[in-house]
Amino acid sequence: MNKITFILFFISSCIVFSQEKRETNSFGVTDDVNILNTSQFYRNYFSEYHLNENWFFRMEMLERSNNNLLGGYTLIEHPLLVKYKISNKFSVLFGTKVDVLKTDGKIEDVSLYSTFGIQYDVSKSTLLEARFNYRLSNGSSIIPDYTFGTKTSFTVGSKIKF
Repeated sequence: MNKITFILFFISSCIVFSQEKRETNSFGVTDDVNILNTSQFYRNYFSEYHLNENWFFRMEMLERSNNNLLGGYTLIEHPLLVKYKISNKFSVLFGTKVDVLKTDGKIEDVSLYSTFGIQYDVSKSTLLEARFNYRLSNGSSIIPDYTFGTKTSFTVGSKIKF
């Protein structure tokens, strides 16, 4: 399992580094016009603190940057979650999440969410999770592409633990 984890980490690192060094000269674009030579990435970090046998406190930071012809933005999510371990494989997550929208290095908007989710530990170092998020703030201009203009979102993903 450690070999598979190392291979996945190595491949993802190579993809990130190759994306940062990508150059687009296929159409004879001069140096003063820079269309595709910007980094677009997604980062996710989390830390868990053991409270007792079944309860954990988790802090996360998720960041997604997007740059295109119309401009660029960075969406930073900060979930603060409590995790209750139901069994060795299943856990329930609940808590709050703060989203920060940055455009051109300036904070444009902040939104508050409540979140609820489940987690399945596939192995000691890999987990799958699904979450339901509900936006509590009304006047937010943060409308991520996966919400389709509503106050709710549902996310599914996997994580590797080190």
